[in-house]
Amino acid sequence: MIGDIVRCAYKSAKEKSNDLENSLKSKLWIEELAKEFRLKFCSPHYRVFSSDYYENRDAFKINELLYDVSVAKIGRVDSASGKTELEFVSSCEWLVESEFHSSNSRESIIDLSKLFMGRSKNKLFVVPKSTTIANWVLSDLTNIFPQDGSEYFVALVPHPVDWFKTEDAPIVYSLKAGCWAEV
Repeated sequence: MIGDIVRCAYKSAKEKSNDLENSLKSKLWIEELAKEFRLKFCSPHYRVFSSDYYENRDAFKINELLYDVSVAKIGRVDSASGKTELEFVSSCEWLVESEFHSSNSRESIIDLSKLFMGRSKNKLFVVPKSTTIANWVLSDLTNIFPQDGSEYFVALVPHPVDWFKTEDAPIVYSLKAGCWAEV
C-alpha cells in the first residue's frame, strides 16, 4: 500500500510541477502525498492533515498536526455543554516527514526525531534518492530507529531539482528485524 501511495503522489506532483521552482515542487509533493492518503483513508472515521488542506479547520481549527502529513483515526464526544459533538484524534495510522535537503543531515535528523517522538502505527520518512543522506539513513542510522511498536518506512524520492532530468521512480523500504527491505 505505502509503495503505491508514494509512487502515485510522486507521479502526480511531477506532472503538475513543470514550471515551479523547487520549494514549490516540495510543497506540491506533500499535498499530493496527503491526497493519496485521503484516497486510501476515505471514511468519516479518518482525517488526513496537511498544511494546505483546509477541510479539517471546522472541527480542529488547524490544517496540520505537527507533521507534514498525519493520518488520524477520529473519535467523537459530546461537548461539555452537551450541545454539540466534538471530534478528537483517537489514534494515528500514519505520520509522515519529508526532508529534501540533499546534504544537510541536521535537517534530516530533526525531522526523523519528530517521527520518533510521535505515536503512530506507521511512520514514513522521505529523503532524496541517490544522495549522501539516503545512504546515511539506510545504513548508518538503522540502529537508532526505536523498537516502539511502530512500522517504520523510508521512501527515497528523486529530489525536485532532478524531476525532469530522470525517469527514476521512488523506492520505499520497510524496517524489519533491523534490516531494510524494499516494499
